[in-house]
Amino acid sequence: KPSARYSFPYQAGFNIFPHCKDTKFKNPKLQRVKISELADGSGYKIIAAGKEITLRGVPESFVINLFNQDFFTGNDAIAWLPDFDWDIDIAPLLSRLVTQGIIFVEN
Repeated sequence: KPSARYSFPYQAGFNIFPHCKDTKFKNPKLQRVKISELADGSGYKIIAAGKEITLRGVPESFVINLFNQDFFTGNDAIAWLPDFDWDIDIAPLLSRLVTQGIIFVEN
């Protein structure tokens, strides 16, 4: 029996980052993503997988990189957001995207 590539506990929020900054994330291939800038310019509204999430205070380049990659790691996100802290800013943002089912953790 082939092993599952995704594990429900990761998606449910338990041990989301098994390899810390080296954790590999995946964007679902067939998922349509709609990105629009908020009216006040403070962030972006993302609609994916029938869910809506708002990302505030991140640059457009981060949002583009995030959804134009099939796979990326926490280290990639750090490179895309050099002025942001992993523990305070990036990990919580990625955790939210995982728990909402927008992106997945690759085992």
